[in-house]
Amino acid sequence: MIAIGYSRISTVEQSHHSLENQRRQITEFCIKNNIELLEIFEDNGESSYTFDRPDFKKLESFIKKTKGITHLVISDYDRFSRNLAEALTKIKQLQDKYSIKVQATTETLEIDNSDPNSYMMRAFKLMMAESELLNIRKRTKAGIVQAAMSGYCTNAAPYGYKNVRTTDNKGTLEIVPEKAELVKQIYKLHGQWLAPENIRKLLKPKGYTQKGNSQIQGILKNATYAGMIKVPTYQNRPEYWTKGKHQSIITENEYWAAQGQAKQTSIQNSDEVPMRGLLRCWCGKIMTAGNSKGRSKYYWYYLCSEHRKNLPAKKLHDKFEDLLDALTFSADDVDWFKENMSYKIAAYLQDKGNEITAFKKELSTLKRTIETTEERYLSNQNINPETFNKKILELKTRKIFLENEIKLKSNSNNDYIQQMQFILLKFLNLRNAYNAMDATKKRLFIKTIFGNNLRYTNETYRTTFLHPFFCNNELIVKEKGLLIKDSPVVNLVQNSISAPERS
Repeated sequence: MIAIGYSRISTVEQSHHSLENQRRQITEFCIKNNIELLEIFEDNGESSYTFDRPDFKKLESFIKKTKGITHLVISDYDRFSRNLAEALTKIKQLQDKYSIKVQATTETLEIDNSDPNSYMMRAFKLMMAESELLNIRKRTKAGIVQAAMSGYCTNAAPYGYKNVRTTDNKGTLEIVPEKAELVKQIYKLHGQWLAPENIRKLLKPKGYTQKGNSQIQGILKNATYAGMIKVPTYQNRPEYWTKGKHQSIITENEYWAAQGQAKQTSIQNSDEVPMRGLLRCWCGKIMTAGNSKGRSKYYWYYLCSEHRKNLPAKKLHDKFEDLLDALTFSADDVDWFKENMSYKIAAYLQDKGNEITAFKKELSTLKRTIETTEERYLSNQNINPETFNKKILELKTRKIFLENEIKLKSNSNNDYIQQMQFILLKFLNLRNAYNAMDATKKRLFIKTIFGNNLRYTNETYRTTFLHPFFCNNELIVKEKGLLIKDSPVVNLVQNSISAPERS
């Protein structure tokens, strides 16, 4: 008789399951029964629930290449597998395909595996091994949940942290300064409405090496950075976040602001064509953009999918910058605004005290509502997690708004005056201010001044909206053929003062 041996331990096995102990049992069994032992294959730290183990694969490869093997010797069945169905299938496969008998050292060599009683005994041992595995998993899960509830980290550290142990040997997180700074930058740039791809490009020269936009989206959705730890689902109790023992990288407000921010548009912004997805054709359709290669460089253009006519981007950009020049304020205009806005700021500051008091009262009530909502969610297992997440996001977004308003309205008169002067200086040269922006900020700038219906037709820009700030220059830009403001279409059917004949 010729045999090979197999031993296995997981990462948490006790000493009596050591590889050395199993090797001794297998060797002694073969000597006692006069079996030639060719080799012992050993898997160290591998799962018992699957046969996808490095050395077990080598064992199977060895069986295919070596003739005459009659036995596969194991110390006990829980070393072979803790998956009843998989184990019985593998045993049958070895028997039917290679005529190899799986033999435990706890059994006699003469045991007949085809005997019903022997089969039942083997199945029972495998069933007990799987039952023990399930108990191990249950205890491990309970330990993980308990640790998480106490604020400790049991998972791999996310980007910006590293796994460490406390003095009492509990898992927690420690900040990696250079990576943590990049995480802060990701949240900051996201708050400026930059798309993940643009954030990644900006941070790559600074040392951000993660690939894929989904990595940035994962960072933005991970509350660990706000000092929280996720407590997993356990015994019908839904998952939730609790205060962690680790140091936060961002504030909780910054995290919730990122969750409440409007979903980024799928438009791929480019500095070459900042109006892509915003500028409309005369027919009303939003224009896309592309480029074509010339002799020495690429030439960008805007395109309506309906008419398929390329409009040179440079021509449209030059025209738009001429429009900004025409809308630019004179020094006298800026002085007039300063004087009038200073009076309005002073009047506003007189009334803001009552508003701040009202906001603080609402904020106090809102904080209690958030706490109550979270407590009800944890105690009521019938609440839908999606409903809870939607509600808690709504409440915390409102909380951030109130806190920001209170902070903003608490500014002194000088703070408002300085902000006003800084902004008005930009209006002395709109072209330069616009060109200093990235593509995302340019899009916001255009939407703020011209709304969502800026069109280009007959060599002229047209819009139904012009920010009131620039209304004094409306006639100037029209006379220069740079911008025509159209009157919004009125639906006479819905006009309450129209006659039955719709006149």
